[in-house]
Formats: sequence, C-alpha cells, structure tokens
Amino acid sequence: MFKRGFIVALSTLAIGAGYGDRVVTPERDPASVRRPSASTASTLSIMIDGADTHVPRGGYCTWNAGVTGGTPPYQFQWRGYQGYGTASSFSEQMPDWMGEIIWIELTVTDATGQSDYATVMPITSSPSTPC
Repeated sequence: MFKRGFIVALSTLAIGAGYGDRVVTPERDPASVRRPSASTASTLSIMIDGADTHVPRGGYCTWNAGVTGGTPPYQFQWRGYQGYGTASSFSEQMPDWMGEIIWIELTVTDATGQSDYATVMPITSSPSTPC
C-alpha cells in the first residue's frame, strides 16, 4: 500500500506541475492607475536676460537668469563687476567711466547636480543709455 500511495502522489505532482504552467499573481495597481516610470531630467540650459550690449556709466543694471530644463530647485551664482549674488536676478552699479567692459557671469546648478554657465560683456556708454 505504501508503494501505491507514493506512486499516486508522484503522478499528481507530475501532472499538476507541467513545464508550460506559470504562476499568476495579482497586480498591485490596476493598469489605469499606473504611472509612467520616472525619466531622466532634461538638459539644463541657461541664459542671461537684461542689458547685454551697452549699459549706462554710473547707473544700476539688473540681469535675470533664464533657465530651461534641468530639475528645480536651482542654485544661482552670479559674479559681476562689484560683487556676487545668489538670487535669480542680479543688480549692481556700473563704473563711472565710458568704454569700460564689464563681465557678468552666471552659473546655475539644478537639484541633480547639472550645471550650466553663461556670461555677458556689456560696455559702459553715456549716462542716458538705458539698462
């Protein structure tokens, strides 16, 4: 009797666990609720908006960071004629003599560590030149 029961049990296992069988598990979220997987961030690109050709000698000018792509929040690092800044815009007073070339530099870094660099080189002109 032992042999017969053992053979029946093996036959049942062999029939129930065929090669083509697969295990089906329920999905955690139905397909209608699934969200697409996170994609990589787009490339960070920056530019400096504002006075970029001529600026008034002795006057104040403001430049703004133009940012596209990347992953917010952004960190801003400005370097200008007289100082530094960390906001999305940068203002400073221009030199009081005509013909001076000013360097305004901007580096922006996003939340993932991507960074981009931009610079403008305005020239001081007459006091009536708009910024």
